Amino acid sequence: MAKKVGEELELLSERIYQKLRHDIITGALRPEVPLTEAALSKRYGVSRTPIREACVRLQRERLLRAIPYKGYLVAPITLKDVQEIYHLRLILEPEAAEAAARDIDPADFARIEELVKIKYTPGDATSHIQFIRADTEFHLLIAKATNNERLYEIMKELLLERERLLYRILYKGEHGPLVSSEHKQLCEAIRARRPGKARELMIRHVMAARQRMMNTMFRMG
Repeated sequence: MAKKVGEELELLSERIYQKLRHDIITGALRPEVPLTEAALSKRYGVSRTPIREACVRLQRERLLRAIPYKGYLVAPITLKDVQEIYHLRLILEPEAAEAAARDIDPADFARIEELVKIKYTPGDATSHIQFIRADTEFHLLIAKATNNERLYEIMKELLLERERLLYRILYKGEHGPLVSSEHKQLCEAIRARRPGKARELMIRHVMAARQRMMNTMFRMG
């Protein structure tokens, strides 16, 4: 009985985390909006415990900031954030792509081939989230090929942090086909076991993604 209750609480905590994260990424909860556990508890119709657990996880992902004695703040997205994220991606991901082309796990590559087929419909929030999750998983599977756990965890943090901006780009119907095309080229280089080509394509992809993000930031002001 106690085990069942524990499992139900764990499922509730995960559900609230996913809902809160979804609302932050899609902009339903906008940057720099203050939040309290009481307000979030009312919004999602649950007690404060799963709210608190979700907020702790979202702090680790840099989506929320704690305000002592007050609650939380939806973290703003700054130009400096974008520059730092993509600077690190340019350092880490070309090496990961090279490693993947040399020796990626066959099951992971099969999953990558599935992910590059996922599309989205402009204006459809659900398909946007699915596409973004596929994009993140695509890059994480490539990072996994390095067999470097620290690199993998750093990449996970960077990719999760930039999901909000990716959502805004996709919502306007921009760049999705470009992203898909770049992913397919990377997939082909990995399949062909061409480490140098995979590195080159990843550099191009990350640099293009950085420019897309920067352009979006400038338009947003």
